[in-house]
Amino acid sequence: PASHHPVARSMVYPVIFLFERIYYPVLAAVSITGEAMQLAMV
Repeated sequence: PASHHPVARSMVYPVIFLFERIYYPVLAAVSITGEAMQLAMV
C-alpha cells in the first residue's frame, strides 16, 4: 500500500508536524482574542 511507502511517510510526517506547530498557536491566539473581546464587551 502507498501508506507504507517510506517516501510517502517521509512527506506526511513533516506536514503533520508543521500543521501542529501552526494550528495550536493559532487556536490559542483565537481563544485568547475571543476572551479579550468578551471582556471588552462587558
